[in-house]
Amino acid sequence: MIDAGWCIARSSASSAEDAILEIAGRLVARGRVRPSFGPACILREKHLPTGLPFDAPAVALPHVDASHVIASSVAVLTLDAPVAFREMGAPETVLDVSIVIVPAFATTETARELAELVAALQDRALREALAAAGDADELARVLGEALKGG
Repeated sequence: MIDAGWCIARSSASSAEDAILEIAGRLVARGRVRPSFGPACILREKHLPTGLPFDAPAVALPHVDASHVIASSVAVLTLDAPVAFREMGAPETVLDVSIVIVPAFATTETARELAELVAALQDRALREALAAAGDADELARVLGEALKGG
């Protein structure tokens, strides 16, 4: 469900919207999601923000319903400089996010997968390893190993 072809290390995106569109564009180009995926993520982010209130490096999980997804995927984008995402459950709080993980699930059974992803991301060492990854291969390997339980 994680492939280096869907990952981007050290993006220069300067906003949450740019980061979402960049990683969504990668997924569209690889045939994993529909062209509507990125714009739908941005719209959803305005009403239901996805920033997670972890110590740095902070993470956001922009996602949308399965109607925008062709094949289940988890994509990762890390940033050269953090961008602002609003906090999930506390939208008045702005977080400086360095890691954007896009869970694109082709079924409506996403609660368990999202819970597993959030649980794994609570590990600061994992977040630091993702933020330090030098390339897409390393991003895919690090997150893939964490989600398989090591």
